[in-house]
Amino acid sequence: MSTTEEKLRNSVSQRLYTMEAVFYITVGILLAAAAVVAVFDAGMMLWRLIVVFWEIMITFATVSSAASAASNSVVDCPLQPLHDF
Repeated sequence: MSTTEEKLRNSVSQRLYTMEAVFYITVGILLAAAAVVAVFDAGMMLWRLIVVFWEIMITFATVSSAASAASNSVVDCPLQPLHDF
């Protein structure tokens, strides 16, 4: 092989190696960004779950304390049947 051919082959090979490295670095950055977004979304879903859980617990505590307070008081209301048979 001639020297010119060898230089051309080495130059093209070096450029292909560089393009391949840039391609893999770009893919790696995109995958890392997708992973960060997925972790952020999962964290947001977990946070929403915790907030909803605590809202339910607070509502339940409020309702149960109101019900226990109502059961302790004397109610002057006669019970009536729902249906006449």
